[in-house]
Amino acid sequence: MIIKLNLLYEGTNYAGWQRQKNAVAVQNVLENVLSGLYREQVLTVGSGRTDSGVHAAEQIAVFNIKKNKIPTAKLPAVLNRQLPSDIRIKKAETVTGANFHPRYSARVRQYRYILLKHLKNRYNADLFLNRFSWHPGIELDKKTVTQLLRPLTGIHDFTTFCAADDSSAVKLREIFKIEVKQKPGALFIDIYGNAFLKAMVRSIIGNMIHTIKNNKPGTYLKHILLKQDRRLAKQRAPACGLTLMRVYYRKIFGERDYYKRT
Repeated sequence: MIIKLNLLYEGTNYAGWQRQKNAVAVQNVLENVLSGLYREQVLTVGSGRTDSGVHAAEQIAVFNIKKNKIPTAKLPAVLNRQLPSDIRIKKAETVTGANFHPRYSARVRQYRYILLKHLKNRYNADLFLNRFSWHPGIELDKKTVTQLLRPLTGIHDFTTFCAADDSSAVKLREIFKIEVKQKPGALFIDIYGNAFLKAMVRSIIGNMIHTIKNNKPGTYLKHILLKQDRRLAKQRAPACGLTLMRVYYRKIFGERDYYKRT
């Protein structure tokens, strides 16, 4: 029997989503609780990795068990009593279709990065906003940020903006939309893509800030993107400001898989 979980977590205390041998990841904690609950080894498969310190408002994971001893609808309450308070299960359901895969069936992933706009907001920002955001030490405005990020939409090889240890054989990804929302004292940057390379969003945001700080031309990010050279993009925004917001399993931009495109 395959069960799908919809969960959220604050990533501050974890080495990312994916299980690790020498560090505590969200997947480690979840699997330990599930294994104890069902009295068998339970392994999960997630919709994708999140880096160390990155948060998730929606992560999707599935696991397979021999026999479901607990009504699926009651599983969130049972798990939440045993999980630490920074990991919560929002929903559980039984997977009926044979073709569903939390990672490969996903069509769109939405990440959000929150930037404080003004220097004063480092000290006066809402307590919870401050915990999940970053102030890069410069004044920011929606128009400038939007103009700098817009050229990154579309299908590109994002080698420039990935970590050196990214294991993806193909670095081609598609960003469908980048939306910058102005909130009181902050900018919310929502990036929608079919998939993301390791540290890709944090690298994009970090180098966007580098562009502003050093008065680079508005085409600078597109310029270094086309070079496909990660040595040109050494800046990386802190993990605290990044959240995986949602994973979509339906088409919302008329997208196709990037590797099927010509």
